[in-house]
Amino acid sequence: MTEHKKTEFTCVSTAEGGMDFGDYNRKLVKDRLKEDVGARWKLVKITPESNKQRKFFEGAVIPLACYFHEKLDHKNNIDCEIMREWLKIEWNGELLEKDGKLHKIGMSTKGKLGGDKGLIDKIIDDMEEQNGMELRSFILNEKEYKNWRDSIFPFGGPDTWIDYCISIKKL
Repeated sequence: MTEHKKTEFTCVSTAEGGMDFGDYNRKLVKDRLKEDVGARWKLVKITPESNKQRKFFEGAVIPLACYFHEKLDHKNNIDCEIMREWLKIEWNGELLEKDGKLHKIGMSTKGKLGGDKGLIDKIIDDMEEQNGMELRSFILNEKEYKNWRDSIFPFGGPDTWIDYCISIKKL
């Protein structure tokens, strides 16, 4: 069985212009560099997600993905959990080998939602392509979602963002 070797490490920049990998990752990085002499590595900045992005992902993106799926109900928490796990596998998955077979598992979405072409953008791009409609202008617009969440929902408006979009004929 081929052992899965880590190829992605998280580090923090230091004031001296260096990188701090932490005690655990430092040894792993050194081992990989020794094994892969001459290999090219890519350094990518991770933009931390905001609480606003997490709420938008959980309250608008996942339910809309459920709405577009024939067998899932956007109002059902279990269906939304199933969709969340599927999205994690599809857009944030990693191949691992177990018992001689490759398995794709979903990795954590923490810190990966925002930024340039973060998880939210990738999922929205795919939904637009699959459904042949532009979704960013209103349906998957963080400002519109926040307006509904703060100004309409608390005062007796539709229970879900998707129901609100349907009621005003955006879906």
